[in-house]
Amino acid sequence: MEIRAFEGPFGAEVLGLDLAAPLTARELSIGVAGNAGGRTTHVAPHPVDCADQGQTSGPVNMHKALLIDPQKCTSCMQCELACSFEHTGAFNPARSRIKIFEFEHGARSIPYTCTQCEEAWCLHACPVEAITVNPATGAKEVAENVCVGCKVCTIACPFGTINYSADTGKVVKCDLCGGDPQCAEACPTGAITYVDASWTGLGRMQASAVAAHGQQGA
Repeated sequence: MEIRAFEGPFGAEVLGLDLAAPLTARELSIGVAGNAGGRTTHVAPHPVDCADQGQTSGPVNMHKALLIDPQKCTSCMQCELACSFEHTGAFNPARSRIKIFEFEHGARSIPYTCTQCEEAWCLHACPVEAITVNPATGAKEVAENVCVGCKVCTIACPFGTINYSADTGKVVKCDLCGGDPQCAEACPTGAITYVDASWTGLGRMQASAVAAHGQQGA
């Protein structure tokens, strides 16, 4: 069964995946890798050149990335509980920055959170520059003391992963927990892992997607 919830211009469109179909050209730009049983989705920072972080020289800084495998998700919500506790001190899935989306009446579940887009529309849209890039993790982080709660970033985000918190009057989003994402730590099945971005083999994924698209067009 094909799952098509929405489409955006970049990043990991988890809700737009057909978990059984071959890679398509559309998936080329979102970093989706095929595996024996479905899809493994790359949903974290792209490599960032040191020059982008204000340095004049040095090697490319290869960040780590969240790797999500929907086939392993059991919808146990441990990631939501861990996230909410890490950021709010309470076990409350409603306040989590990662969400579990269920399809086919719970037959399929997909963890979904901020993709840490390379060209982050939320960051560019913020009128007070409250969203900045953490040079150590590549995460786009919200400075709560700067955010004015205008919600412009929530409108700019094509994936709906930055949200307004009525409790604080500010916006909240995934910040990769400063490089130790608790969702990955809490996941009991390995559906969410935190790995070197190079390990995901994005270049090989793209080559596979091009090849698959060529076969479909033949």
